[in-house]
This record gives sequence, structure tokens and C-alpha cells, in this order.
Amino acid sequence: MVAKIYDKVLLVVAILLVVASVVLVGMLKQRFDPLLLSAPATPAQKGAYARVSVPVAEVKTEEWKDPSAQSDGPDWVYEVFTSPKIYYLPGPPPKFIAHAPTLVPIPPQPPFGLVFWQVKPDPFRLQLVGFVGQDGVFSNSQIGDPMDGQTFLARSGKELPELHLLIKSFEVKLLPMLDLPEGSTPIYEYAGVAVVEDTMTKEDTTLTTQSRLLNGRSYAMIKTVDGVALDPMKAGATIALPNGRKYKIDEVSDTPPVIKVTKTDDPDPVFKGPVTIELTPAPPPKAKGKRGSGAASPEKSVPVTAPAAGHAPTASIVEPRHIFAVNRVVRFGGPISLTGML
Repeated sequence: MVAKIYDKVLLVVAILLVVASVVLVGMLKQRFDPLLLSAPATPAQKGAYARVSVPVAEVKTEEWKDPSAQSDGPDWVYEVFTSPKIYYLPGPPPKFIAHAPTLVPIPPQPPFGLVFWQVKPDPFRLQLVGFVGQDGVFSNSQIGDPMDGQTFLARSGKELPELHLLIKSFEVKLLPMLDLPEGSTPIYEYAGVAVVEDTMTKEDTTLTTQSRLLNGRSYAMIKTVDGVALDPMKAGATIALPNGRKYKIDEVSDTPPVIKVTKTDDPDPVFKGPVTIELTPAPPPKAKGKRGSGAASPEKSVPVTAPAAGHAPTASIVEPRHIFAVNRVVRFGGPISLTGML
């Protein structure tokens, strides 16, 4: 019964919607009909389109004017869409130019006259290079001395009048090696230690076999262009060659090896006053090596460590490249004999 009433309600609602739609369409038609009737007729209603001619564009031909003169000259004029070529001259004064520079050959300068081939350190005039028993092996290291490089045995109390030195003391000690990396295990070696006194100044100097004692300033080893070796020169020294040329050593550096030399005379027309140049070592001539030429073998070393309580240590000293043999007894809580080539 309820379903039949529901169907009837839907039917009535549908009929009312249709009626309302018809009424709304009629009202809209009455409102817009006058506007449609008063609209002007289109060309399609008249049956044809009107043709309109398009005017032809007028093309004007003009020529570009010649470029005006440039303040830097006519070379600075370029074609359109062409990459210009501009050159830079560092000067002095620096400037840009439009044309390629003209290379003027420079005449070669005459030889400077000197050839630098080595920087030699300035050692103390006496060096301790080894030992045999209670005697030290000393070397004359006075550069320029005829006895330079000569080795001899000496012990405490030995006077060296030619070097103005007195060997006050000499002893052999077991010392840690020098120049070990930080934190590495100590390595010990036998080293000779000597104290020498300058008999003129009464100053004491300590020499060891572990390192070479240097005075400070280095020597420059110089030759002439003819291969004649000159005496070792320090900074401030002057040179006068037989051909009249004169030089002054301004600076001597060993790191890197280089010297600065000033040519103080002017015998050549190319030089317009004193000329200072830096000289680096000339490459040494290639030596023809032979097998079995007696090259020194590398040093060997074994760390020396402290022994456990009640145990004798097992150790070996460093074996430097010396030809002197010695036997020593060292104590690390117990005696042990160490033999090495020192």
C-alpha cells in the first residue's frame, strides 16, 4: 500500500517538473525573440563575400655608410660578423694592438764566463770520522788546505798546531741514533765523542762520529767556461780572471743550490753596466759505470731493546760504512759482547 502511494508521489513530481520546464522555455523565448529579429544580416545571408586587395610592401634598398675613422688608426676597422684579431703587448707600457707584432731577433749575449757546478758545505776544520780502540780517527776538513781530507789517529791530549786545536778528551759511547722517526723504537750505535779546544780563542767544540759539524755558510764551487776550477768561494768573494773579467759572489744558497753573481766589469758592448744573474749547477757528465765498482753498501741496523729482569738482551749495533773494526762490552743488566763494523 505504501509502495503504491510512493509511486504516485513520484509521478506527480515528474509532471510538475515538465510543466515548469515548458513555462520557463516559453518565457525565455518571448524575451530573446525581439533581439534575434533586430540583428543585421551577415554576408552569408546576402549570399557573397567582399574581396579586398592586399597592398604590396615596398622594399627600400639602402647601403651602409663607411665606418668613421678610429682614434687608434684605420687598423681597428673590422667586417661585420667577423671575429676581430687583437694582440696584447705586455709592455712596458702594456697595450693592445690590431696587427701582429713584429719579432725582432735579439743578438745572443756573450758567455757570462763562469760555470757553477756545486755547493759545498763549510765544515769545521777538524772532523771525527771513526775510532779504533781508544784512538779517534780524525780528518782535516779545512777547505783550501793542502792536507784537506787527510785522516789520522789521535787520542786525548793530542795537539794539532797546524789547525790551532787541542784534543782535550776522546771517548766511545753507546748513543741512540739521530734522525729517527718520532715514536720509533730507539736504535743504539757506538759513537766516538771528542772535545777539542781552539788554542787561540780557548773555545771548546764537541765532535762526534754521528754527524758532521758545519760552520754555517756554504762554499760555491765554480769553474771558468774553459773548465779551470777556481778556489771555493763564499758570499762576498770577488773573482778576477786573467782575461780582465771581474765578478762578485752576492749570495750562495744550498737549498736549492743556486748562486747569485754580479759581473762588475763591462768589456762587452752588449752589457750596459753591472749584470747580476743566478746560476744553477751545470749537469755533471755521465760517468760510465762498471759492475763491481766498489759502491758502498747500505747501512744495516737492528733495534736494541731493554731486557726483561734477569735476562741478557739480544741486540746488534748499527753497522755504519766505516772500515774500522772494534769489539766492545756493553751492559744491559748483564754483560754481552757486541761486535760491529764501525
